[in-house]
Amino acid sequence: MLKFWSALLAVPALLLAAAPASAQTDPEPEATTVAPRPKTTEYYSADHRLLPTAQGASYRLETTYRDSVAGTVRMYDAAGKLQRITAFGHVRLQVRHGATTTWYDTGQMHTMEGYQANQRHGELLVYYPDGKLRRRDQFVKGLRTAGECFGPDGQPVPYFEYRVMPVYSEGDGSNMAVVQAIQRRTTYPQAALRLALNARILIGFTIDAQGRVGAVHIEKEPMPEQIAPSLRAAFQEIKSSALEAARQLKPFRPGQLDGQTVAVSYSVPITFRIE
Repeated sequence: MLKFWSALLAVPALLLAAAPASAQTDPEPEATTVAPRPKTTEYYSADHRLLPTAQGASYRLETTYRDSVAGTVRMYDAAGKLQRITAFGHVRLQVRHGATTTWYDTGQMHTMEGYQANQRHGELLVYYPDGKLRRRDQFVKGLRTAGECFGPDGQPVPYFEYRVMPVYSEGDGSNMAVVQAIQRRTTYPQAALRLALNARILIGFTIDAQGRVGAVHIEKEPMPEQIAPSLRAAFQEIKSSALEAARQLKPFRPGQLDGQTVAVSYSVPITFRIE
């Protein structure tokens, strides 16, 4: 399943500059080292929900840190086969920096793509299951500068986009159209109105290869643990209403990856404000 990633932090490139000659030099600062964080293993369900144990897991993620924030995440399926390796400049913020490589179940390489500060940079290579090249794209800081596609026989074919996001069937089909559709269908609870409670909720769901919405859930819990029971109860009502509204979304035009319709994990922030 394709999952689209976002990030808030860019990783700066290392800059080296020559200093002018001088009769006196400042003492160099003592080198400091930051011990890498310990390796972690997490287990997830088919709809990408974190599980407490390996029981019932669809896949697992093993994270090896290079320092306190940067590291490499390896994804294994339920059978233990390596599916993906992703280098991150910041693991928690999901800032890709370096190579991301994926494999078919047979062990044959499927894709290899480069990132710099969470932008595509360098080559994107896609292979057929038999190892023949399917696509070669060139990127510079997120902008595609060249691209070519090939058929199973190795001959060039007309170029097509590698990744196409789902399009909603209302309004202009954009992310904002999805947000507005959920807001219109959400019934604001009376308790929240009495308390003049404003809320911001991140709702996640899956759009399958037929464009249908499923696996609707709250992706992040913004409410602090220590909160008045009345506020917590009202917020829970808002969440329940928003989730039901998301379940009522109309079908999407399915997303595509390398010309194939695929299931896509989708998330939208929904803001509710009393005015």
